[in-house]
This record gives sequence, structure tokens and C-alpha cells, in this order.
Amino acid sequence: MVSYPGYTTQEAPLRGRSSLIVQLIEANLRSLNDPVPVAYGEKEIRDLSESVSLINENLLQKQTAESLETMLQGMATGAHVIQRSGFPGSGAEVYIRGPNSINTSHKPLYIIDGFILKSDLFESTLSEGTPFNTLVDINPEDIESITVLKDGYSSSTYGSRASNGIILIETYKGSQGASTLDLSTRFGLVMVPNNLSLLDATQFRSLISDLGPPPGLMPFVGSDAYDILLNSSPNDRFDNNTNWQDEIYQQAFSQNYHLKLKGGDGISRYMFTLGYTDKNGVIDNTSLSRLTSRFNLDYQISSKLTFSSRISYTNTNTSAHDQGSSIYNPITLATTKAPILEPYDMSSLSHPLDSADFLGKSNPLAVIQGLENSNVVNRFITTIAIAYDLTPALKIKSTFGMDYFRARENRFIPSQGIKRYKDRINQTSLQVSKELMFNNETVVQYDKLLGYAHHLNFVAGFALQTNQFQSDYGSSINTPSDAFTSLGSGAIMDSISYAGGKWNTLSFFGNANYIYNDKYYLSANLRMDGSSRFGENNSQGYFPGVALAWKLSSEPFLQDLSFMNLLKIRASYGISGNDDIGNYSSLAYYIPANYQLMGGYRQGNLRNPDLKWEKTAQLDLGLDLSVLKQRLTFFADYYIKTTSDLLTYERIPWESGYDYRIVNMGKIENRGFELGLVAKILTGDFKWDLGVNFSKNKNTILELPDGDVIRRYGVFEGIAREGESIGSIYGYKVLGIYQTESEIQLKNTGVDPSGYGYEAFQPGDLIFEDRNEDGEINEKDKTIIGCTTPDIYGGFHTTLQYKGFSLFAMMNYAYGYEVVDGLRTVLESMSNYDNQTSRTMDRWMQQGDQTDVPRAALGDPSGNSRMSSRWVEDGSYLRLKTVTLSYTLSENIINKTFLRNLTIFLSAHNLMTWGEFGGYDPEFSTNTDVLNAGLYYAGMPHTRMYTAGLRFGL
Repeated sequence: MVSYPGYTTQEAPLRGRSSLIVQLIEANLRSLNDPVPVAYGEKEIRDLSESVSLINENLLQKQTAESLETMLQGMATGAHVIQRSGFPGSGAEVYIRGPNSINTSHKPLYIIDGFILKSDLFESTLSEGTPFNTLVDINPEDIESITVLKDGYSSSTYGSRASNGIILIETYKGSQGASTLDLSTRFGLVMVPNNLSLLDATQFRSLISDLGPPPGLMPFVGSDAYDILLNSSPNDRFDNNTNWQDEIYQQAFSQNYHLKLKGGDGISRYMFTLGYTDKNGVIDNTSLSRLTSRFNLDYQISSKLTFSSRISYTNTNTSAHDQGSSIYNPITLATTKAPILEPYDMSSLSHPLDSADFLGKSNPLAVIQGLENSNVVNRFITTIAIAYDLTPALKIKSTFGMDYFRARENRFIPSQGIKRYKDRINQTSLQVSKELMFNNETVVQYDKLLGYAHHLNFVAGFALQTNQFQSDYGSSINTPSDAFTSLGSGAIMDSISYAGGKWNTLSFFGNANYIYNDKYYLSANLRMDGSSRFGENNSQGYFPGVALAWKLSSEPFLQDLSFMNLLKIRASYGISGNDDIGNYSSLAYYIPANYQLMGGYRQGNLRNPDLKWEKTAQLDLGLDLSVLKQRLTFFADYYIKTTSDLLTYERIPWESGYDYRIVNMGKIENRGFELGLVAKILTGDFKWDLGVNFSKNKNTILELPDGDVIRRYGVFEGIAREGESIGSIYGYKVLGIYQTESEIQLKNTGVDPSGYGYEAFQPGDLIFEDRNEDGEINEKDKTIIGCTTPDIYGGFHTTLQYKGFSLFAMMNYAYGYEVVDGLRTVLESMSNYDNQTSRTMDRWMQQGDQTDVPRAALGDPSGNSRMSSRWVEDGSYLRLKTVTLSYTLSENIINKTFLRNLTIFLSAHNLMTWGEFGGYDPEFSTNTDVLNAGLYYAGMPHTRMYTAGLRFGL
């Protein structure tokens, strides 16, 4: 071991030599001797037998994320991270080494400072299509490092909850020495997204004329709606050319402040942070306001007894608008509303917001300005730990933790400018949800160096966790006016409901690590999980794991290769589970039911005492290589991951009174390889660092004993089928357009999912492939027309530094997959009086036209808008995610001030995106269902943002 202040401690193997030369590297650069958090402890990078991706403090500080999981994007090998939308704080979907399940969660297990974190999306929000991201309660600026554990051995350490991988989060701790105060602030400008190209008023009227009048009159002010759309005289109320996208989008601002105070001595060390974030979205009345505080304390009570605590409190306020297929989605309204209309009623002296139009479509501005969706969350997370050293090598530690989450949501749908339903003038709703989780974990750890060559470490312990959840909901309608928005002001109580539940787990585990002569590594663990979620016949699960490593660079036969700092091969295998099977899925229970206006109960679920977790077995083979005095470090992994006992819905005879029951059947495989490279290309006054990661994954459904699983969202259909990948898109294949009457050969007797029968094809209709060649186009001709799971994904980042100047850039990419723009299925259907994209100007209009856009037809009688390859687009993209230019004052200048340091920076985010996707943005996650994950449906687009800020220390 060789160390020196300001440099990283280096360990160099002797390999039988009597002398050697060791060159130290600067402390801010990554070293093989850096400690990496792993399950129940930490290891140096050179001693890892697990497959790990580490994002350290140096890289985290270069990002300005609102939610911690977005900091993984493009930075962690094996992690495919998809930001959900541009809504402030919406977070991201994270897939580690591919999707493992069809019906259960794909989320990793998040552990912060040793405490398992509630990380599920809160999807039962009142705002449709905008779930609340519970990870936004953790301030990213409190985080010192993020470690992604990916292999089977690491996952088996946490048993039935870790088959989707593990993300370890370490927050800042106190330090010994004088107290230091660090402050940072930044301000951001969020730019308006580029508009979709839509029809103007003249082009819109041309389309309406082509569609023709409806089969019946639509009365409005004594006139036909078709005539109003088609013929408006100058200076008439309907003689406008409104770009509704310009009306709803705005430039927005963000601000962020963070304070960190830390210090301590040989007895106690503390760290206190206080943070505030305020970010507005590009649609008015969408925002995130967050206040966070954290206090970390480590206290040496005696030479053997240590006390530590981690306490955090967060208050988060969000204001949202509906996304997805909601009729109150302002993006859908702004893109489909007729351009001949305008936001305000100019015929009135007060110019109020115009009412819902004669086609029953709400005013987008009325939705933005009057429809309220507010959510206030208070969250308190605390852990207290006591550790006692029984001997220098043996200690016991017990940790008690609590996570309390409370959300209060208010929603108000006004009357002004909003489409009215029957007797509902306006509506107010209130939902209060609470979740409380307790956790106790007690471990005994033994760590001993036996002689010169043997190093033994083992951990044994147990963990107990309890969870309780409840949600109260109420809704009322028809308050006296839109000024009254409280639940109690409604004239009629419309709905009241309650939901709740609880579950418990008890676990026992053991982990052992053995190192021989700094060359041979053996690790093994076994965990037993018992859960109230499991069926009584499978109340306990056992999850073993083993990992091996051989450090060849410590062998004497490589002693002459002085350029090699590390050469190590790894192998690991482990079994883990996914316990997201519902709290009561294995039990028979009863739910309220109405019987001829009489209250009663009926059985809500069929009992299955054999129900259990989904099981994932994973084999990992890895190689670690570092050469040229650690200036070039390379990591490679190949893995095969097989998930069996899938939670599926088995069809059962209708005589039972049920359509299906929940069982464990099916198998999925993910296999792939990962490459990571860290390079210190230049050192000295001019520094150049580079990091690259590449991941390739192939997902295959091996077994589905009960046949295909098809799920629909609008026209979109996702299918799970044996031999195919999760995320397969299901529909008809388009071969072209019938240009003339003589080309039509097929009859169309098909029926769409809603039961609507299509008419025979006409010139201008799409040609769908008749796969079974029976002369008809129907359900039997559907096939897989794309896949939403990417073949490869990753990113790279680089830092150029000269004296006080630093330039950081990060790019991420995903390649080899398809997506469906659900908004385009509305904006190019040409089947009603909604506005459409300018591409519909190329529609087929007469025989002989050569185009790939079908004819306009009111009601879509031939089914041109059905799910087909017409809507499938290439989703591949390359994005310049972040560029940051910073300047740090030199020590010569700082020493003349009261400051300890000062850095000024400018950043640009989402600066450039290259891809073929024709919508707002190729990156989205409208739906958390993996079978519908590739569907975009009018979510708030990602936008370019420019940020300026400074960091200084006292």
C-alpha cells in the first residue's frame, strides 16, 4: 500500500518481485482502490467478484437531475433508463438487463443508506396518466454515489425482491475536521417545444369538405355544425386561424438551492442538508416544488459502541395536467381542436374563455387555467443503527427504519369551457393516501485476516418488514360556482371509497467472502424470505448465490507485464425473486356487490395456496482489465438470465363464474453482453477523461402455457407470444394503397376489437396483407409488426479540463426498436372533424394519385386507422443530453477571500436529438405496462433547458 495526501492510495501486487515502481494518481480520478458499496458492506473495485456499475460523486455533480433514477441514464452499463415525460419530476422507467415479467413490476430494488426504499409509482392519482413518482422525494444533491448491482449473486442477497436488480444509494456523511458549509444555486430557462405541423384554417376546411357532412344534423345556434366548419364569413366568430399549440405552451423557469453543512471530530461526525427546488413545466399550471432536509449523524459512544442515524423529511407539491388518452389532456385538445375557433369569446365585452365547442371538445386554455390537479406529499424517512464491537473482528449491528408517506390530492373540473356530461356542471375530488413501512435488520459481521494469505468475511442476520397502506377518496358534483372547489361545497356527493392493505416479510440470510493470497475469491450467500403475500404452500423461499474471481494480475507468471495493473476474470450465479404478486392474490376474499338495489358481497378472488414469487436465475461471466497505470480500465460481462414461474392469468371454465385465476406459469429469458470503458486520455494541466458504456440485450419469451397475452390501449395492441420478445407490437401489415378500383381484390369482413364491422375496400384505402390468403382481412391476418425493446443502449461522457476550466458532455442512445405515436393515430385518422397533421394534405383524393396516405373517410368505414404498420416508427435515437461548461477559481485567488472554493457553470440539457421519430420526442413512457411501453400518447414532451449556477464553500 502506498498513499500520499491529495492522491489515491494504491495497492500493487509484488508478483515475486523485490522492488517495484508505483505512480499515484489524483484523488478526483477513479482508482481501482476506490471503495464500492455492495450488499451489506463495501469492496474495492479491484476485489469485486460481482457485476457492478458505479456513478461516483465526481459524475453526479455534473448533472442537474430532479429525480435520482434519471441520473443513471447513459451512465450505468446494463441500465436502460427511459424518462417518462417532460412533466417536472416525472422520473424514469429503469430496466436492468431487460424486462423479466409480463404482469409484475420491472422496477429495481432501491436501497438508500442500507434502508429499502418505497419506490413504486403512485399510480392511483386523480390526474389521469400522470402517476406520482415517489423517488422524487429524494434530493439528488444529497447523494454521494449510486451503485447498480446487476448479477445473480448480488440479487440473491436480497432474495424475493431483487430479480430486477439493485440500486444502492449512499448519501453524504459527516467528516472529521473543521466544519464546512457548501452552497449551490442554479436557475434554468425551459424552452417551448417545436410545434407539430398541423393544418391551418384553409387546409382544415379543405379536409372537412373532403369528409362531407355527417349522417345527421348537429344543431348549433340553429345551424348545421358541418356548415359552420366549412363556411365562415369574414369577421364571423368562427373565422379564425388559431394555432392552439402556441396557446398552451410557454417558456418556463426553474430554480434550485442547496445547502450542505458537515464536520465532526474523532467522536461524532455530522452532515446536514437543506434543499429547495421549484420548476415549472412548459404547460401553464404544471410544476414541481420540493423542500428537502436531511441530517446524518455518526457518534462513537465508546471504543466499542457506535450510534448512527439518517433522518430526512420532504415536502413535495406538484401541479399536473392529464396525459395519455384523457379527454382533459391539453396536448390532445390543442392538436385536435379546429383552428377556425379561438380561445376567448370575443362577442362578449369581458372576453371570457370560450365554452366547449359544438363538437363537444373542451377549450384547452380552460383546461389549463381552470382544471386543478394538485398533490401535496409529506414524507419522513429515518433509520437508527447501533453497532457493538464484540471483538476487533466480530461486531453486531441492529438497524431500525421507518418510511412514512402521505399524499393529499385535490382535483377540480370547472364548468367554464369544459365539456359537460349529463347533469354534471362541475366536479371536485379529494384523495388522501398514506403508507407506513417499518423495518428492522440485525446482522453479525466477522472480518479477519488469517495469517498472510487468508482473508475471511461473513455476515449473518435477519430482517423484518411491515407495510400498511390506506387511501380514502371522495367526489362531489355541482358546486355553486367554479369559485367553490372544496369537496363539501358540492350539491351531490357523487362517490366515496376506501382502499387499504398490509403485508409483512421475515428474512434470514448469510453471506461469506473468502480471499486467498489476493488472487482467488469465493463468495456465497443464502437468503430465506417469508412473506404474507405468498400462498400457504409456498410461504418461504430460498435464494442461493455464489461468485468466483481469479486475479491473474497477481500471479508471478505475469510479473513482467509492468503495463498491466489489473486482470481479473469473474463468474457468478444466483437465484432471486419478484414478490410483486399483490397483497392478497393467493387468498379467497369477498368484495361489496349490488343485488337488485340491495347491498351484499361476492367472492372477489379464487384462492391459490400454491401462488409464489417469480423466480429469476442468472449466470454472469465477466472480465476486468486495467492497464497503463490505470489510465485505461475495461469491464465486460456476458449474462444469461431466465425468469420462470411467471405470474399469469390462467383461463378457466366459465362455469366457475370467473374468467381467469392467478397462477405461476411461463418463462422469459434475457441474454446479452455489456462493455464499459473508463479512460484517462490526458493528465497534467490539460486533462481529458472519457467514459463509454454499451449494452446489448435479447429478450425472448420461452413459455406461455396459456397462449398469447394481448393488451390494448386505444388502437395500440401489445402482445406476449412464445418465441418473441416482450414489447412486441401486434397488428396488420400494410402493403400500400389501392390506387384504382381495378386493384381491389379482397373483401373486408373484418371486425375491430369494439365489434364494429368494416365495409368493403374502396380506392384510396390501405392494402392490408392477407396472411392466410383466404380472401378476407380479419383478426387472423394480424401479426407482429415491431418490437419496443431496444437491441442496444448506452451512453458516453467526456470531460475536458484546463486549469480552472472544465467542459463536460454526455450522450445517451437506444437503437434497434420501434414505437407507436398514439397521438398520430388521432391526428392522421381523417375520420372525424378533428384537426390533423399537415401530412394529411398528401392524402389520396382521386384515382391515379400516388401516395402512401389513405383517403379521408368520415367514420373510417374501411378501417384505415386500425392498428397496423402504418403507425409503427423507428424509435432509435442519439441524444446530446448534457453539456456543462464550468470555471473554478484558482487557489491563489480563493486564498485571498473568505471562500473555500467557487465554481461558476453554464449547462444545456436535451440540446440535440437525432432520430427518425416524427412526434415531439422519441423518448417517453406513457404506460408502465411492459406490453404497452412503446406507445406515446400525448405526454408532455421533453424540452431543451439552459441552466446557470454557482457552487461555493465556506
